[in-house]
Amino acid sequence: MEKEKLINLLEQYSREMTKANNYLLALEDLDEKISVENSLDKLNLAPAFFHITRDALLDALVLMAAKLFDDRGDSYCIQVLLKIAQAHTYYFAKSNHFTTDDSKTGKIKTVDFSSIIESHKQELDGYAHIMSRLKKRRNKYYAHLDKKHYLNIEALEKDYPLYLEEIKKILRFADVLIADLLIWLTGKAYGTEIYIDLCVLLEHVKI
Repeated sequence: MEKEKLINLLEQYSREMTKANNYLLALEDLDEKISVENSLDKLNLAPAFFHITRDALLDALVLMAAKLFDDRGDSYCIQVLLKIAQAHTYYFAKSNHFTTDDSKTGKIKTVDFSSIIESHKQELDGYAHIMSRLKKRRNKYYAHLDKKHYLNIEALEKDYPLYLEEIKKILRFADVLIADLLIWLTGKAYGTEIYIDLCVLLEHVKI
């Protein structure tokens, strides 16, 4: 893969993560507002809308995570991205210098790109059980109307349990990996644009 194409691929991944992070922020913001009496009163002015919105955000996060980690062999995914980075190490800086967490000494440490890749690989391997359940949940419920689980959601939850904290964990991993690869490849830090629309909306609602 040419370097420019790899940069474009990573930038597209970064845009995907911007969407995912905003879905997650909106969902967490909505859940937080539900627990606050004054905000809940405002949400209850349009309860069906916010209930549908919350369900849609959660579904979007599951599908986004499933898409990012679906190692089918004929598609881009996080696993493939790691393999591409390994196969094209000559595009990346061999090492970078970082200030240590010890602000008093301000020591500089050198980190090798190979150690960054290996660390990400090991962490990804630790999420294999989450990715397996995520893929099966997607296939059984979101992509197809599985005969066993469609009319028995409790069986789905029992056979393929999936928790929001797990989705957050693997999305956070993907976000850090993509940011790391971009900065090692281009020398630039790529941030996520975050929206706080719900906060602004509720501030203007009077009851």
